[in-house]
Amino acid sequence: MKKNGLVLKLLEMDLIMKNKMKVRNTLTTIDGTLYENDVVSVEGKEKNGDLRVKDTMGRIWFLKEEMLR
Repeated sequence: MKKNGLVLKLLEMDLIMKNKMKVRNTLTTIDGTLYENDVVSVEGKEKNGDLRVKDTMGRIWFLKEEMLR
């Protein structure tokens, strides 16, 4: 969790973008599935606290910090 907290702090300060992280749990929606251990790129942080991430197929996902490692 400490690493995720550091990433969020850096994102807030706009010092880091495109940080690669892994998904902790499989997430299935009507738009597709993001599997456990998939690598995603952190694109930014939303106002509600969710992280905007992009998967390897280029799809945008909005995930909570706890879903990434």
